[in-house]
Amino acid sequence: MAHAAGLRAATEGRLNDAERFFKIYLLDEPDSASGWSNLGNVHQQQGQAQQAVEDYSKAVALAPEVSDCVLALGDSSRALDLWQSAAADCDRAIELDPKEYAAWFDRGNIDLRLQDYAAALTDFGTAADLAPGLGGYRLRQATLMFQQGDVDGARRTMQGVTRKYSNYAEAHAALAAVEWSRGDAERAEQQFYRAVAQDERWNNMGWILENTRWPPKLESAMQRFLSMGG
Repeated sequence: MAHAAGLRAATEGRLNDAERFFKIYLLDEPDSASGWSNLGNVHQQQGQAQQAVEDYSKAVALAPEVSDCVLALGDSSRALDLWQSAAADCDRAIELDPKEYAAWFDRGNIDLRLQDYAAALTDFGTAADLAPGLGGYRLRQATLMFQQGDVDGARRTMQGVTRKYSNYAEAHAALAAVEWSRGDAERAEQQFYRAVAQDERWNNMGWILENTRWPPKLESAMQRFLSMGG
């Protein structure tokens, strides 16, 4: 009963109540992996990353074969800048389920943070292939293609994303930077207009740096474009 109440409270955003209910439940069921995992979810949403790591670690110890628990542990480790631990968790999740696209995507983000751009490209590409309906995954792959020097491939991939998701402002902004880097100012301006028409913040480089995870070459291309009056 306490577990169900905790789930209901968490769904409704009553995190303090959810935390209390899950703790009550775990007093009676200390070996419940789902109980520890759900408590970890609450602590993660409350910004208590260290506590979430401890909760998820208990869940993984109780259910080491459940990839969702392993991935959740990796997410909380990343929040604490424990990048190597997070990478190991992603590796374990992939080992448990090679088709777990979120694990490949998460590992790509870790690779990007560690500046292993070749590995990031591979991981994002795998994630995008496993989840073709997620345009953000394919866009992330394209940004790494640009980073690795495949400008034409990045352009084609971004064009595909913008055709499929015409209101995807970030994809239009990224494509604008790529077109500008190729010397096609007219196409760059067209793509940029479509981005800022949806959100004017794409005209602010500081906001872009804070709110995207672009690799450095794409950031530099966008900076040059904006500095020239994009």
